[in-house]
Amino acid sequence: MSQVELEFRGPLEENLNDFLNRCIKKASVSRFRHQFNMTIYPQGSLDIRIKFRDDQPYIVFKNTTESEDACASEKVEVDKPITIEEVYRVIDLYKLLDVEEAVVSRVENYHFQIDAFDFSIKIGAEIGNFWEIDTVYDEEAKDEDKAAVRNQMLDIIEKLGLTTWTQEEFKQANKNSRHNRITVAYSHENEWQDLVAHIDDHLKSSTQG
Repeated sequence: MSQVELEFRGPLEENLNDFLNRCIKKASVSRFRHQFNMTIYPQGSLDIRIKFRDDQPYIVFKNTTESEDACASEKVEVDKPITIEEVYRVIDLYKLLDVEEAVVSRVENYHFQIDAFDFSIKIGAEIGNFWEIDTVYDEEAKDEDKAAVRNQMLDIIEKLGLTTWTQEEFKQANKNSRHNRITVAYSHENEWQDLVAHIDDHLKSSTQG
């Protein structure tokens, strides 16, 4: 049975340490971890991403579905760990599918759990620092069960006094920030070396960190 990811996100409008301290005071926070993530987004209709969590690569498949809530994002997502050698095979797949360019995004992530939900803060993202809360449920879950989960997440957002982006606002923020992104043009001439260089730099900095 497929799993659907439900998430809300919005801008982080205060100092990171102040926000973390407020979270600890107002919510049940656990499982704190710190990571550097890099994601390679092929541009176009294909949504097969390469994501690095520190130095471990994953292949990520996403299929976004319509949500009744304008602020919620619901998507079927599957991610599997792969080897570095397999990363380059995915890049070859982009080439076979005529993907011409990709966006490379590297952010500093602070992950923790609030009650039963995964919460993360993204620092250094192209759209600015932002927060994200998410969970997964079975695709065949009852509507009332999905609504209960959504309401619990909205209660946490309200308790923490957070501003939530609608999906349209999030798309617009992404559109407006494109000039800040590192865009890698794929070509037969350079054999993807620009992208490989970004991957190598990420792995070096993650190991040093």
